[in-house]
Amino acid sequence: MLLWAWRGRWGRGPLTGVLFFSGTLTPALGFFNFYPMLYSFVADHFQYLASLGLLALAAAGGHRTWTRLGQPAAGPVALALVLAVCGWLTWRQGQVYADLETLWRDTLQKNPGAWIAHNNLANILKERGQLNQAVGHYRHALLLKPGSAQIHLNLADAHQDRGEPTAALRHYRRALKAAPDRVETHLKLGNALLGQNAVAEAIDHYRRALQLAPNLALAHSNLGAALALQRRDAEAIDHYRRALQLKPDLAAAHNNLGRLLALRGQFAEAIDHYRRALQLKPTYRQARANLAAAQQAVGTQRP
Repeated sequence: MLLWAWRGRWGRGPLTGVLFFSGTLTPALGFFNFYPMLYSFVADHFQYLASLGLLALAAAGGHRTWTRLGQPAAGPVALALVLAVCGWLTWRQGQVYADLETLWRDTLQKNPGAWIAHNNLANILKERGQLNQAVGHYRHALLLKPGSAQIHLNLADAHQDRGEPTAALRHYRRALKAAPDRVETHLKLGNALLGQNAVAEAIDHYRRALQLAPNLALAHSNLGAALALQRRDAEAIDHYRRALQLKPDLAAAHNNLGRLLALRGQFAEAIDHYRRALQLKPTYRQARANLAAAQQAVGTQRP
């Protein structure tokens, strides 16, 4: 209001600069919902474009001041000084963006309560094999956002990688409770249960994953493995075949399907699948051993 009232004396420049700043920044002030606000209500880049109005106002104000003081030469000197300071600040800030780990560590140094920074830093550490540090950051993230299915899922994966199946199962279940229709969670929980010989429950989760995503090749393949453990070979074969229709490059599915076919005496088809598995994964020892056994069985059947 003051700038509007004094527009006759100061001109419309100050009012225009402030209106540009406030108007451009308004969408990021919480009046409108947009995706980044799922994670944070503030971010440096929200004001980048908006700041042009204030920067233009400051530049015009500086020029007018130097002109009125009769020191026009002071303008270039002041400009050089400002640019030098801004350049140094930009260089220093640029170090923060050297890589994602540096960015998230800097974020946590300035804002230890940023759950997404803990989670994302933990993802990086987990990929690097630094599982103890990753688990610590996942746990901190859960303290800040206890109902997050994704954090529970990430923490479960880290426990699984550390060889802690009980802890992994606990967090897979919590992830599923937080998001019951998440396909990835059903699939990973099924895998964890299968590793604990809870075959029937694993099958339930694989089937639920397939209800949610009928064309998920990995779910068909894993369900085939679970059914084979229950000696339900015909069903298992059907799911392995479906998995390979959807994703022909699953070496394990070729090998496992070949094994079931060999048990049924269908050695020719079994050999084809073993060879396909070895084409996809030449170091696949189990497939090589199965292939040799199938070829020997075929040889002993010949007259």
